[in-house]
Amino acid sequence: MTVLMTSAEGMELIRHPAAVERRETIRSRAASLPLETDPDQAVNALLDQGSCVFLENHRCSVHESRPDGCRAAYVWHEAWYCGREDYDQCVPAELNALRVGRVYERMLAEIEQGRKPFWGFILPVADLLGEHGEAYRQGQDLASRTPPVWLAAELIEFPSRERLLEEQAAHEKIFAEETAPLGSPRAADADSRAHLAAFPVY
Repeated sequence: MTVLMTSAEGMELIRHPAAVERRETIRSRAASLPLETDPDQAVNALLDQGSCVFLENHRCSVHESRPDGCRAAYVWHEAWYCGREDYDQCVPAELNALRVGRVYERMLAEIEQGRKPFWGFILPVADLLGEHGEAYRQGQDLASRTPPVWLAAELIEFPSRERLLEEQAAHEKIFAEETAPLGSPRAADADSRAHLAAFPVY
């Protein structure tokens, strides 16, 4: 429920047959989110929703269209680990670097195609695009159609091109220079998956 994804990933996700089948469930769960404007409280409200809306019998029902955040965070374990309290999602820094790099590439490509891209958590992004995906595809800005409380709580954000370029450069510098960028060890520093999972996640 707290995996972040881009609007480009969201467009791919909502076209998956399992996402189409779950449209009413997505809408219902999104509508029941508490109106918390504090980002930390909003994330807790997402967690209180339970396991990911796309899990079915402990398996990802949208596996082929899952966002990069899921592809990276859950690559070290079987899908049935999703939703477990004892799950450690630490991944190698190189994998995070690829994932973060793709976020900026996708967002900037969306701008070049005349769209106003956004990023956010799976549930609100899937709900917003489930309702207004065609309008987004045609280049309409969905910021005005996003519940203001979601914007205030940073469940969905509409970064400018300038912000994307600044953050892209900052992340490239972090991944190039830090020993454990964003709290993740480099693959060469981990002898095994068990060793990697023992690193603290910041």
